[in-house]
Amino acid sequence: MESTTEPMEHRTVPTAPTPVSTVPTEQPTPIEYIRSPRAETYLTQDGTREWIPYCVEDKKPREGMVFKTLEKAIEFYKEYAVICGFDVRSATVYKNSKGIIQKYYLCSREGILESEGNYDEKGKRRRKRNSKRVGCKARIIWNLINEDGEYKVTKFFEPHNHCLASPTSMPYLRSSRKMTMVHKNFVNNNTRMNIGPTKSFRLFKENVGSYDNVGATMKDFMNFHRDLQEHIKGDDAKMLIENFIRKRDVFNGFYFDYALDEHDHVSHLFWADATSRKNYSLFGEMISFDCTYDSNTYSMVLAPFTGVDHHKSCITFGVGLLSKEDAQSFEWLFRTFLNAMGNCEPRYLITDQDPAMKVAINEVFVNTRHRLCLWHIMKKVPEKVGPELKQDEDFLKLLNECVWDMEQESEEFEATWNSLMVQYNLVENGWFQHMFSIREHWIPCYFRDLRLGGILRTTSRSESENSFFNNFTNPHVTLVEFYMRFESAMDAQRHKQDKLNTESIHSVPQFITPLPLEKHAAEVYTRKMFYMFQDEVYKACFRCGISSIRMEENIEIAQVMDHSRQKTN
Repeated sequence: MESTTEPMEHRTVPTAPTPVSTVPTEQPTPIEYIRSPRAETYLTQDGTREWIPYCVEDKKPREGMVFKTLEKAIEFYKEYAVICGFDVRSATVYKNSKGIIQKYYLCSREGILESEGNYDEKGKRRRKRNSKRVGCKARIIWNLINEDGEYKVTKFFEPHNHCLASPTSMPYLRSSRKMTMVHKNFVNNNTRMNIGPTKSFRLFKENVGSYDNVGATMKDFMNFHRDLQEHIKGDDAKMLIENFIRKRDVFNGFYFDYALDEHDHVSHLFWADATSRKNYSLFGEMISFDCTYDSNTYSMVLAPFTGVDHHKSCITFGVGLLSKEDAQSFEWLFRTFLNAMGNCEPRYLITDQDPAMKVAINEVFVNTRHRLCLWHIMKKVPEKVGPELKQDEDFLKLLNECVWDMEQESEEFEATWNSLMVQYNLVENGWFQHMFSIREHWIPCYFRDLRLGGILRTTSRSESENSFFNNFTNPHVTLVEFYMRFESAMDAQRHKQDKLNTESIHSVPQFITPLPLEKHAAEVYTRKMFYMFQDEVYKACFRCGISSIRMEENIEIAQVMDHSRQKTN
């Protein structure tokens, strides 16, 4: 027979409260009973106050009660505790070869917490903690009575030396709180939306109407989220790979690949589902590659391949995770991407100025024209010009007008650029000198002939793309949590595309001209593309005019007037 703790001393419950004298008088003063919604309190012979809970008889344990199993006995006592307004905890257990022969359950406020002092052994101040232990003697004891596994209540001590929970305090009892599957699924689903446990608790309260209806506390939500992360921690890469293997077995269009480092840790990872691969076949002429997002607690960077669809919206063709941003890692990722896409190279690739990335691009892509992302370059300007110029709104406005104007000729850009460099004393600035030397790779007017899907026209698209990925990336989440958030983001992205497709099919735009060309465009273009086309039709009809026509070598050349600008077409 073994024991985990020594059985605690208990005493018999008085069948009725005994009147005691609290003030010296010639005759005993009867006890004043104080009744609450849950308990009756009285003074004992030794002058202490005790509380006996109110409870219907069929829910109250009694000595001699027999239960078929110990589990049913424990469940009965826990239910009694919930009704009466106190928590319970497991205590002494005696065992032999047949199993548990005696079991104690106590009020959770049994015992006294010994003081540890204000400072620990290292001299650091201890965190102040409240204790609920007040030496309560309420308990129940069951004994095994036969070989059928039945247990009998051999001791039931009912009084408590503390007040019981009031109706407003009941939701905070441990026995009244339980993280059900509804709670857990709610926290888990909110995690996919980058919503933490604290905000999840508040949202749940709004759904059920009040805190009393939640059934758990904010701390319970936080503890569940912590335990979930702890369960995933260390095995999340394995769990993610196993999930990818299952998806590949079920969905033929799902593709993924990964590589391990010398410590057998995942160093490279790429995946693309069937929808992403189909979108690449439709809109993969131009892709933007950006790896400026910290996606998880392992400091692996998120490297999405992004394009623009027929609604001028960003779509994701595939995603990579890299532990290092070196040429070897980028080369692995680019080759894996091409393998997933049937070795079909994009015509144009837009990236930032990472030198390792440039090396990998030259090594992998043969027929792809590489350009630099203007938005990323312009984000660096404030740190390159010093504290005074970065606060100069006129300078920043002029510089943006200079670099973003796609209608200007290259000679006009160079003249404007040189003028700005002189005006703001930046002629000797090394960064601006270097950027001017590679202007053919990032200034739009040098590649107006390239079909870049409008990715370089404004900052809004790059900001939208960055905002989209930043909404679900977080440097503190596990790989499993990151993937859940990514899947949720992809659902939102594709839901938006489906909605725009529906609007384009089942709606008719407003026309501004009687031209058959405009009506035909409404039939073949999406609404976004049609209104862009309509704007060009409007400008051609009402803002432009032919000033002269001449023939040169059997070629008809028209001089078109567009306000104050003149272009030869």
